[in-house]
Amino acid sequence: MIHVDLKTRIPAFASAMSILIITLLLAPGVLGQNLTVGDDVGADHGAFVFAPFRWQADRGEAKYRDHATSGPGSGQRYTYYDYIEGNDPNPGPTVCTLTKFREIIKDKTRFLGALLITTHGHSEGISVEAYEGSAQGLQARNDAYDAYITAGFTAAEIYKGGDGTAFYSIGVTNQFITRAEHDLTQGLVYVGCCTGSSLTDDFVAAKARVAVGNTDSPTPAQQKTRVTAFFECMDGKHGQLKRPVAAAMIQAGNLASTGPTNTTLAPSVLTVSAPCPIKTGDKVTYTLDTRCEVGIDPDIVGLGCTIEGEVWLNGFTLQGTCTAPPPPGAYTFVLRLKWGRTYSDQNVARLDGNTIPPDSNGVGPAHDDHIKLFYCLEDMCEDDVIVLEGGTSAAYYWRLPDTYGDNFFNERFQMPAEHAGRLEGFHIAFYDGGSAGAPDLDFYVWLSDGLFPLDNNPP
Repeated sequence: MIHVDLKTRIPAFASAMSILIITLLLAPGVLGQNLTVGDDVGADHGAFVFAPFRWQADRGEAKYRDHATSGPGSGQRYTYYDYIEGNDPNPGPTVCTLTKFREIIKDKTRFLGALLITTHGHSEGISVEAYEGSAQGLQARNDAYDAYITAGFTAAEIYKGGDGTAFYSIGVTNQFITRAEHDLTQGLVYVGCCTGSSLTDDFVAAKARVAVGNTDSPTPAQQKTRVTAFFECMDGKHGQLKRPVAAAMIQAGNLASTGPTNTTLAPSVLTVSAPCPIKTGDKVTYTLDTRCEVGIDPDIVGLGCTIEGEVWLNGFTLQGTCTAPPPPGAYTFVLRLKWGRTYSDQNVARLDGNTIPPDSNGVGPAHDDHIKLFYCLEDMCEDDVIVLEGGTSAAYYWRLPDTYGDNFFNERFQMPAEHAGRLEGFHIAFYDGGSAGAPDLDFYVWLSDGLFPLDNNPP
């Protein structure tokens, strides 16, 4: 009997089971509890800004644009609509008017997803039309107000405002906001004025999903800092945990809300799991932080393997099946979830992955893939002594032996399937008592199809 001492390299624990590698990322709140804005109708949703007093001071409008729409290296990719009174009204507004404000909260064809309002206000209303603080401005404001009353608005819905020196204005009350024809298409409203939180319930009554507002009376500089912090969070700039409204409010400070605060602007990946090493038939599974559209099949692209049969198990979990694993001896593979087929459930916001910027998951800009490298570690060599089938006497393994008139040109040993791995070395022991002469052996190791060598010219 010949004993062959084999050293095989086997991935850690692979002889008994596969290793399940799970990548855990920061999860905002309870898994699977977030929804995006939107009413599940229409194409790309819009991010609106209404700023009748931008001519006085910057209150964060540009930062909102960068993070809700598309800024340098940022943005959740909502379509941008701006109503900004950038010049001193002389004597009255040219961009921000009551009519334009009503257009925003009434016209459903642009699918409002987010609305930032930066203005003056109080517990009973907000200013939507600004006039210069002069006699001419006062007259223009009064004439406009009278025209609105004549057009059918009531004194309970609109009011005259202003401090009489810096500006005059026309404002709207909660009764105007909650008019039956107004529809904010389940969007997010940020009421950026003094004590804006007193009106958040009215915007939700007008079919916003969630509305937030100041609990105090911030200065323009404080308002800018607050708006910036809030929408940086929703763009993932302060980490995936702070993407929902609830966490963004805490980061910004001095905000209160009405409506569900488990609201995000786009989905992002929480976890990815796959067996490592991966084999044919194995499942790869993604969990997302925000409910997604299950009617659109996702797309997982494998590098080093092939993933097919992608399907949503529910709104937060998708799965694919490995149909072609990495080749033998390969210890790495890459999974790439494509953003173009990963939609939110409530609108068509797409995945905020981890490729732009690199290795930053859920950090704007959105519309980028999520990639994950799996590296299956090799374990230390395991020494094992096994007996391979071959012959019964060492004498028969000499090169061209001719004992008893029989020639043996070579002898084959087959690696048992249960010891599959990488052959590191072998040792052959001869029974001295049955041997004669000086051994002169050649050993070849080759891959086999089970019958013939796959290499016709082994080294």
